[in-house]
Parts: sequence; structure tokens; C-alpha cells
Amino acid sequence: MDYGFVGGWGIRVTTQYGIIYNTKGSKGLLIDTAGNKRFCIGTQKPEELSRHITKTSTKIG
Repeated sequence: MDYGFVGGWGIRVTTQYGIIYNTKGSKGLLIDTAGNKRFCIGTQKPEELSRHITKTSTKIG
């Protein structure tokens, strides 16, 4: 997902995406938990992260 500019690196709390753990850029993995919590892990390599998650979920499921 693209969460836009959040003001540099660090931890940000937003109403739309929950907690964002950002290092650089504006792309990340948005995670919704079973307990209705939401957080986003920033990445500079979204395509690589997507391939890894797809590969891992195929092995699990």
C-alpha cells in the first residue's frame, strides 16, 4: 500500500493506518489483526516483500 508522506523515519500513529513503522519512502505492508488493531511496516522494496509473502503463504497454506 502507499500511505503517502508521514514525515520521515520513525514511528507514526495515524487514524487511517494505525501505527506506521517507517524507515524511508511511502510504501508498506498494512496488517489488520484479529483484535481489530492495524499497523503498517514500511519497506523500500515493496515488490520483493510481496514476492516473499506470496512464497511464504503458499508454503503455509
